[in-house]
Amino acid sequence: MCRNLISLPQIELMFDAPLPALQYLLIAGGRAPAPRWLQRTKQGRSLWAVDHGIDICRQCNILPERLLGDGDSASSDAWEWAEAHAVPTNRYPPEKDLTDTQLALKLLAPESPFLLLTGCFGGRLDHLFSTVFSCAHAKMPCLLADEQELLFPLHGGHSLTLSCKTPPKALSLLPLTANCEKVCINHMHWPLENACLSQSQPNAVSNIPSSEQPITVSVGTGILGIYLDWGMA
Repeated sequence: MCRNLISLPQIELMFDAPLPALQYLLIAGGRAPAPRWLQRTKQGRSLWAVDHGIDICRQCNILPERLLGDGDSASSDAWEWAEAHAVPTNRYPPEKDLTDTQLALKLLAPESPFLLLTGCFGGRLDHLFSTVFSCAHAKMPCLLADEQELLFPLHGGHSLTLSCKTPPKALSLLPLTANCEKVCINHMHWPLENACLSQSQPNAVSNIPSSEQPITVSVGTGILGIYLDWGMA
């Protein structure tokens, strides 16, 4: 297996540096990924359920290696199903400072894995906001994805090459820091060369991929969110 490559059913991502050999898949409690997508994506990854994510696991008959959360959004039946199958559990009180996803990031930080998060989209904006910025500043590479959407925080000094198996309907570049300098992207309807993108006026949205592939994105400074939408909802 290529240590620079992440392959998902709809896209391949080639990184400019080797990725951690250890990979985790976290299932959060937002929009459930399609069962077939989830079955394919979990291969070769340790799977954790975050609170309501255990309901998704139960519906797909996928037993996670760990369950964590405060139990405020997971159904009691799904939580008991996990406990009946001896899934190791970290249960926290609802009154806490960190979200369940942030607690998962904290637990995984010492292992420095590659982290794929699903079940992140389609729910509450505040939860997605917290997850996106927590992942952008995590001490490990984090990819948010399901079959409909994908977001990867690309840090300054790095590039990412995208080979789309299914063409996305839109690709947006979202500054996750105040400014992103020296942003480049090719093979788009509106290519960029050494552009400066500002968080105060994020205007590099809804770009359209050309028929040429692969697409390469790079950023000199800042953290740039690379967002793709397949519009399958």
